[in-house]
Amino acid sequence: MTATFVQPDSTAQDSTTYKANIDAATAVVAVLGRNFAPHQAEPANMTVVLDAGSIQGNTSVVAHAAQVTPAFIAPVANPRLDLVVVDASTGVVSVVAGAEAAATQLPTVPSGKIAVAQVHLAVGMAAIGNSDITDLRTPFRVQQAVLGVAGWYYDDATDALHFTMDSAGSITLPGNREEWTFLPTNASCALDANGNLILTI
Repeated sequence: MTATFVQPDSTAQDSTTYKANIDAATAVVAVLGRNFAPHQAEPANMTVVLDAGSIQGNTSVVAHAAQVTPAFIAPVANPRLDLVVVDASTGVVSVVAGAEAAATQLPTVPSGKIAVAQVHLAVGMAAIGNSDITDLRTPFRVQQAVLGVAGWYYDDATDALHFTMDSAGSITLPGNREEWTFLPTNASCALDANGNLILTI
């Protein structure tokens, strides 16, 4: 079920319309906001809960019910940052453990995974609360739905875009130039053995 988004405006709408527009706007925003939303378990324990979500694949949408991570192990000597990720193809949750350190660092997101949350683990902790969880979801990840365009495709396993050059050595990017300004700063380009461009994100 969806709703029509109308910006609520208490200065221009009567109370009934204003309340209805708040409900409608919340319903629209919630579709994206709750997608794999991370939060503590109830009651809190050493797991993180992800709300239901969906992954946009090349030809279909893969929906996944709410999930619970495996139990985190509290660090022994120093704090640690762990990553909660979902598989870019299936939406299945997993955890990437960081290293204990006085100055904690977030581990690298594995290829084919999407970062959902960062979990700060303190020495000897017995439960993870919402204050220990940082939401890492972003709406600017390149979507796989549009990648059926001839001349390029998305590789789930390597999280890379593959572009085929034409006979003149040119590559045409779908959409307008502004849409590509949201590519992450760690994106890298390389040519494969056939001279085609591979953009790894």
